[in-house]
Amino acid sequence: FRYDSKTEAALLLNTTFRNQGRPGSFLSIDAKLSTDLLFEGQYFTRTGFRRRIGFRWHLVHAQQSIDQFTGESRIARQRIYSTFGETFLGTIFSNKLTIGGGLRLEYTRTVPTIAPVEYEPENDGLIIFFSTLTVDTYDKTNYPTSGTYLKLSAEKASRKIVSERDFARVFLDARFANSLAPKLTLLSSIFIGNAIDDVPFHYQFMLGGQNMPFTFLGERNSFLGFRPQEFQNNNVEFLQMGFQFEIFPKQYLIVRGNVGNTFDKFSIKLSPNSFFYGGGATLGWDSRFGPIEFTASASERHSLITHLNVGFYF
Repeated sequence: FRYDSKTEAALLLNTTFRNQGRPGSFLSIDAKLSTDLLFEGQYFTRTGFRRRIGFRWHLVHAQQSIDQFTGESRIARQRIYSTFGETFLGTIFSNKLTIGGGLRLEYTRTVPTIAPVEYEPENDGLIIFFSTLTVDTYDKTNYPTSGTYLKLSAEKASRKIVSERDFARVFLDARFANSLAPKLTLLSSIFIGNAIDDVPFHYQFMLGGQNMPFTFLGERNSFLGFRPQEFQNNNVEFLQMGFQFEIFPKQYLIVRGNVGNTFDKFSIKLSPNSFFYGGGATLGWDSRFGPIEFTASASERHSLITHLNVGFYF
Protein backbone atom coordinates (compact mmCIF):
# COMPACT_ATOMS: atom_id res chain seq x y z
CA PHE A 1 0.00 0.00 0.00
CA ARG A 2 1.13 3.53 -0.75
CA TYR A 3 -0.33 7.00 -0.39
CA ASP A 4 1.01 9.85 -2.48
CA SER A 5 -0.45 13.37 -2.40
CA LYS A 6 -0.20 13.54 -6.22
CA THR A 7 -1.56 10.12 -7.26
CA GLU A 8 -3.41 9.44 -3.97
CA ALA A 9 -3.84 5.88 -2.65
CA ALA A 10 -2.41 2.88 -4.50
CA LEU A 11 -2.36 -0.86 -3.85
CA LEU A 12 0.16 -3.28 -5.37
CA LEU A 13 -0.69 -6.98 -5.71
CA ASN A 14 2.06 -9.42 -6.70
CA THR A 15 2.28 -13.13 -7.44
CA THR A 16 5.53 -14.92 -8.29
CA PHE A 17 5.92 -18.48 -9.63
CA ARG A 18 9.40 -20.03 -9.69
CA ASN A 19 10.80 -22.76 -11.95
CA GLN A 20 7.96 -22.41 -14.43
CA GLY A 21 8.84 -24.06 -17.74
CA ARG A 22 12.60 -24.27 -17.17
CA PRO A 23 14.78 -24.61 -14.06
CA GLY A 24 15.78 -21.21 -12.71
CA SER A 25 12.98 -19.37 -14.51
CA PHE A 26 10.24 -17.40 -12.81
CA LEU A 27 6.98 -15.62 -13.63
CA SER A 28 5.96 -12.39 -11.90
CA ILE A 29 2.47 -10.85 -12.14
CA ASP A 30 1.73 -7.39 -10.72
CA ALA A 31 -1.40 -5.26 -10.47
CA LYS A 32 -1.20 -1.64 -9.34
CA LEU A 33 -4.64 -0.36 -8.40
CA SER A 34 -4.85 3.44 -8.30
CA THR A 35 -5.79 6.39 -10.49
CA ASP A 36 -2.76 5.35 -12.58
CA LEU A 37 -3.55 1.70 -13.32
CA LEU A 38 -0.85 -0.84 -14.16
CA PHE A 39 -1.13 -4.54 -14.98
CA GLU A 40 2.18 -6.24 -15.64
CA GLY A 41 3.49 -9.73 -16.31
CA GLN A 42 7.15 -10.73 -16.65
CA TYR A 43 8.69 -14.10 -17.44
CA PHE A 44 12.43 -14.65 -16.94
CA THR A 45 14.29 -17.68 -18.24
CA ARG A 46 17.95 -18.60 -18.63
CA THR A 47 19.51 -19.20 -22.03
CA GLY A 48 21.85 -21.93 -20.83
CA PHE A 49 24.74 -20.08 -22.47
CA ARG A 50 25.99 -17.96 -19.57
CA ARG A 51 24.78 -18.10 -15.97
CA ARG A 52 23.58 -14.48 -15.76
CA ILE A 53 22.26 -14.11 -19.32
CA GLY A 54 18.62 -14.75 -20.05
CA PHE A 55 15.42 -13.73 -21.82
CA ARG A 56 12.72 -11.54 -20.32
CA TRP A 57 9.24 -11.40 -21.82
CA HIS A 58 7.25 -8.43 -20.59
CA LEU A 59 3.55 -7.61 -21.07
CA VAL A 60 2.09 -4.34 -19.73
CA HIS A 61 -1.17 -2.41 -19.76
CA ALA A 62 -0.87 1.04 -18.16
CA GLN A 63 -3.12 4.06 -17.75
CA GLN A 64 -1.78 7.42 -16.66
CA SER A 65 -2.81 11.09 -16.82
CA ILE A 66 -0.24 13.64 -18.01
CA ASP A 67 -0.70 17.38 -17.56
CA GLN A 68 0.50 19.98 -20.06
CA PHE A 69 1.55 23.49 -19.07
CA THR A 70 2.20 26.83 -20.70
CA GLY A 71 4.36 28.64 -18.19
CA GLU A 72 2.74 28.14 -14.79
CA SER A 73 -0.74 27.46 -16.19
CA ARG A 74 -2.06 24.01 -16.95
CA ILE A 75 -3.67 24.02 -20.39
CA ALA A 76 -4.57 20.35 -20.79
CA ARG A 77 -4.67 16.91 -19.23
CA GLN A 78 -4.40 13.82 -21.40
CA ARG A 79 -5.03 10.22 -20.44
CA ILE A 80 -2.57 7.66 -21.79
CA TYR A 81 -3.80 4.09 -22.43
CA SER A 82 -0.74 2.02 -23.33
CA THR A 83 -0.42 -1.70 -23.98
CA PHE A 84 2.89 -3.21 -25.00
CA GLY A 85 4.79 -6.45 -25.12
CA GLU A 86 8.55 -6.74 -25.35
CA THR A 87 11.29 -9.31 -25.41
CA PHE A 88 14.73 -8.58 -23.96
CA LEU A 89 17.98 -10.53 -24.07
CA GLY A 90 20.65 -9.58 -21.56
CA THR A 91 22.16 -10.00 -18.12
CA ILE A 92 18.80 -10.12 -16.33
CA PHE A 93 20.03 -12.41 -13.54
CA SER A 94 22.68 -9.98 -12.28
CA ASN A 95 21.82 -7.84 -9.23
CA LYS A 96 24.29 -5.06 -10.11
CA LEU A 97 24.49 -4.90 -13.90
CA THR A 98 21.90 -5.22 -16.66
CA ILE A 99 22.95 -4.86 -20.28
CA GLY A 100 21.13 -6.01 -23.39
CA GLY A 101 18.54 -5.16 -25.99
CA GLY A 102 15.21 -6.14 -27.38
CA LEU A 103 12.06 -5.40 -29.34
CA ARG A 104 8.86 -3.70 -28.14
CA LEU A 105 5.42 -3.84 -29.81
CA GLU A 106 3.18 -1.08 -28.50
CA TYR A 107 -0.29 0.32 -29.02
CA THR A 108 -1.17 3.59 -27.28
CA ARG A 109 -4.28 5.75 -27.27
CA THR A 110 -4.03 9.34 -26.00
CA VAL A 111 -7.34 10.91 -24.96
CA PRO A 112 -7.76 14.56 -23.89
CA THR A 113 -9.77 14.75 -20.66
CA ILE A 114 -9.32 18.46 -19.91
CA ALA A 115 -8.23 20.36 -23.01
CA PRO A 116 -9.10 22.99 -25.63
CA VAL A 117 -11.37 21.86 -28.46
CA GLU A 118 -8.48 21.49 -30.92
CA TYR A 119 -7.08 18.56 -28.92
CA GLU A 120 -8.17 15.24 -30.42
CA PRO A 121 -7.59 11.59 -29.46
CA GLU A 122 -4.55 9.97 -31.06
CA ASN A 123 -3.68 6.33 -31.69
CA ASP A 124 -0.13 5.05 -32.15
CA GLY A 125 1.06 1.62 -33.20
CA LEU A 126 4.79 1.37 -32.60
CA ILE A 127 7.55 -1.17 -33.18
CA ILE A 128 10.62 -0.11 -31.20
CA PHE A 129 14.11 -1.56 -31.00
CA PHE A 130 15.80 -0.70 -27.72
CA SER A 131 18.97 -1.28 -25.75
CA THR A 132 19.75 -0.49 -22.14
CA LEU A 133 22.60 -0.47 -19.66
CA THR A 134 21.80 -0.30 -15.94
CA VAL A 135 24.31 -0.26 -13.08
CA ASP A 136 23.04 -0.29 -9.48
CA THR A 137 25.56 -0.40 -6.64
CA TYR A 138 23.49 1.43 -4.02
CA ASP A 139 23.93 -0.05 -0.55
CA LYS A 140 20.21 0.47 0.17
CA THR A 141 17.13 0.98 -1.97
CA ASN A 142 15.84 3.76 0.30
CA TYR A 143 18.13 6.45 1.72
CA PRO A 144 21.37 5.10 0.21
CA THR A 145 24.63 6.18 1.84
CA SER A 146 27.00 4.94 -0.89
CA GLY A 147 26.95 3.68 -4.44
CA THR A 148 25.84 4.60 -7.94
CA TYR A 149 22.68 4.17 -9.99
CA LEU A 150 23.17 4.63 -13.73
CA LYS A 151 20.82 3.92 -16.62
CA LEU A 152 21.62 4.53 -20.29
CA SER A 153 18.78 3.80 -22.70
CA ALA A 154 18.37 4.07 -26.49
CA GLU A 155 15.20 3.48 -28.56
CA LYS A 156 14.45 3.60 -32.28
CA ALA A 157 11.21 3.26 -34.26
CA SER A 158 10.95 3.37 -38.06
CA ARG A 159 8.13 3.34 -40.60
CA LYS A 160 10.29 1.01 -42.67
CA ILE A 161 9.46 -1.74 -40.17
CA VAL A 162 5.69 -1.08 -39.96
CA SER A 163 5.82 1.41 -37.06
CA GLU A 164 3.47 4.39 -37.51
CA ARG A 165 6.20 6.89 -36.52
CA ASP A 166 9.88 7.54 -37.16
CA PHE A 167 11.63 8.64 -33.99
CA ALA A 168 14.61 7.97 -31.76
CA ARG A 169 15.24 8.64 -28.09
CA VAL A 170 18.28 8.32 -25.84
CA PHE A 171 18.75 9.32 -22.20
CA LEU A 172 21.17 9.04 -19.31
CA ASP A 173 20.00 8.88 -15.68
CA ALA A 174 22.97 8.97 -13.29
CA ARG A 175 22.74 9.22 -9.48
CA PHE A 176 25.46 9.10 -6.85
CA ALA A 177 25.60 8.71 -3.06
CA ASN A 178 28.91 9.49 -1.32
CA SER A 179 29.37 9.11 2.43
CA LEU A 180 31.05 12.21 3.91
CA ALA A 181 30.69 11.16 7.56
CA PRO A 182 28.94 8.35 9.48
CA LYS A 183 25.58 10.20 9.34
CA LEU A 184 26.12 12.53 6.38
CA THR A 185 25.78 11.65 2.67
CA LEU A 186 26.30 13.77 -0.43
CA LEU A 187 23.61 13.11 -3.06
CA SER A 188 23.87 14.11 -6.71
CA SER A 189 22.03 13.25 -9.90
CA ILE A 190 22.13 14.12 -13.60
CA PHE A 191 19.48 13.46 -16.24
CA ILE A 192 20.10 14.25 -19.93
CA GLY A 193 17.83 13.16 -22.76
CA ASN A 194 17.37 13.71 -26.49
CA ALA A 195 14.45 12.66 -28.70
CA ILE A 196 14.19 13.46 -32.42
CA ASP A 197 11.79 13.28 -35.38
CA ASP A 198 8.09 12.41 -34.92
CA VAL A 199 8.16 11.80 -31.16
CA PRO A 200 4.91 10.48 -29.59
CA PHE A 201 3.44 12.60 -26.81
CA HIS A 202 4.16 10.03 -24.11
CA TYR A 203 7.80 9.58 -25.23
CA GLN A 204 8.64 13.21 -24.48
CA PHE A 205 10.56 14.05 -21.31
CA MET A 206 8.73 15.50 -18.30
CA LEU A 207 10.18 17.50 -15.40
CA GLY A 208 8.47 18.55 -12.20
CA GLY A 209 7.11 17.15 -8.97
CA GLN A 210 8.27 14.86 -6.19
CA ASN A 211 8.87 11.19 -7.06
CA MET A 212 7.52 11.66 -10.58
CA PRO A 213 9.23 9.82 -13.47
CA PHE A 214 10.92 11.95 -16.12
CA THR A 215 9.84 9.39 -18.74
CA PHE A 216 6.51 7.57 -19.07
CA LEU A 217 6.64 4.53 -16.75
CA GLY A 218 10.23 5.40 -15.87
CA GLU A 219 12.13 5.43 -12.58
CA ARG A 220 10.91 7.90 -9.96
CA ASN A 221 12.76 11.19 -9.78
CA SER A 222 12.19 14.68 -8.36
CA PHE A 223 12.43 18.23 -9.74
CA LEU A 224 11.77 20.11 -6.52
CA GLY A 225 9.90 23.41 -6.49
CA PHE A 226 7.69 22.69 -9.49
CA ARG A 227 4.38 21.00 -10.20
CA PRO A 228 4.28 17.47 -11.60
CA GLN A 229 5.00 17.45 -15.35
CA GLU A 230 5.29 21.26 -15.45
CA PHE A 231 7.95 21.00 -18.18
CA GLN A 232 7.62 18.71 -21.18
CA ASN A 233 9.52 18.56 -24.47
CA ASN A 234 11.77 16.42 -26.66
CA ASN A 235 14.99 17.28 -24.83
CA VAL A 236 15.91 17.62 -21.17
CA GLU A 237 18.82 18.70 -18.98
CA PHE A 238 18.67 18.33 -15.20
CA LEU A 239 21.11 18.52 -12.29
CA GLN A 240 20.43 18.05 -8.57
CA MET A 241 22.70 18.08 -5.51
CA GLY A 242 22.01 17.81 -1.81
CA PHE A 243 22.83 16.37 1.58
CA GLN A 244 21.21 13.55 3.55
CA PHE A 245 21.49 13.68 7.36
CA GLU A 246 20.50 10.70 9.53
CA ILE A 247 19.28 12.78 12.48
CA PHE A 248 18.01 9.73 14.42
CA PRO A 249 18.20 6.00 13.59
CA LYS A 250 16.28 5.52 10.31
CA GLN A 251 15.07 9.14 10.40
CA TYR A 252 16.46 11.54 7.83
CA LEU A 253 16.62 15.17 6.80
CA ILE A 254 17.38 15.65 3.10
CA VAL A 255 18.14 19.10 1.68
CA ARG A 256 18.42 19.40 -2.11
CA GLY A 257 18.72 22.03 -4.82
CA ASN A 258 18.12 21.47 -8.53
CA VAL A 259 18.31 23.16 -11.91
CA GLY A 260 16.80 22.01 -15.18
CA ASN A 261 14.58 22.60 -18.18
CA THR A 262 13.17 20.92 -21.27
CA PHE A 263 13.90 22.12 -24.80
CA ASP A 264 12.63 21.69 -28.34
CA LYS A 265 16.12 21.15 -29.76
CA PHE A 266 19.10 19.52 -28.11
CA SER A 267 22.24 21.46 -27.21
CA ILE A 268 24.30 21.68 -24.06
CA LYS A 269 23.07 24.86 -22.41
CA LEU A 270 25.62 26.99 -20.57
CA SER A 271 23.60 30.15 -19.95
CA PRO A 272 21.99 30.35 -16.47
CA ASN A 273 18.97 32.02 -18.11
CA SER A 274 18.20 28.77 -19.94
CA PHE A 275 17.22 26.96 -16.74
CA PHE A 276 14.77 27.04 -13.85
CA TYR A 277 15.95 26.72 -10.26
CA GLY A 278 14.32 25.18 -7.20
CA GLY A 279 14.99 23.28 -4.02
CA GLY A 280 13.46 21.77 -0.94
CA ALA A 281 13.77 19.82 2.29
CA THR A 282 12.44 16.34 3.08
CA LEU A 283 11.82 14.71 6.45
CA GLY A 284 11.83 10.93 6.03
CA TRP A 285 11.40 7.82 8.16
CA ASP A 286 12.53 4.43 6.85
CA SER A 287 9.73 2.47 8.50
CA ARG A 288 8.88 -1.23 8.15
CA PHE A 289 5.91 -0.14 6.03
CA GLY A 290 8.13 1.80 3.63
CA PRO A 291 9.36 5.41 3.51
CA ILE A 292 7.17 8.02 5.18
CA GLU A 293 8.17 11.42 3.83
CA PHE A 294 7.04 15.03 3.92
CA THR A 295 8.65 17.45 1.48
CA ALA A 296 8.41 21.24 1.28
CA SER A 297 9.89 22.89 -1.81
CA ALA A 298 9.99 26.26 -3.56
CA SER A 299 11.28 27.83 -6.77
CA GLU A 300 11.30 31.01 -8.78
CA ARG A 301 7.78 30.09 -9.96
CA HIS A 302 6.21 28.74 -6.77
CA SER A 303 6.60 30.01 -3.21
CA LEU A 304 5.63 26.70 -1.55
CA ILE A 305 4.74 23.20 -2.72
CA THR A 306 4.23 20.36 -0.23
CA HIS A 307 4.17 16.62 -0.82
CA LEU A 308 3.42 13.59 1.37
CA ASN A 309 4.39 9.98 0.67
CA VAL A 310 3.50 6.97 2.83
CA GLY A 311 4.65 3.48 1.83
CA PHE A 312 7.01 1.71 -0.54
CA TYR A 313 7.54 3.18 -4.00
CA PHE A 314 5.99 1.24 -6.88
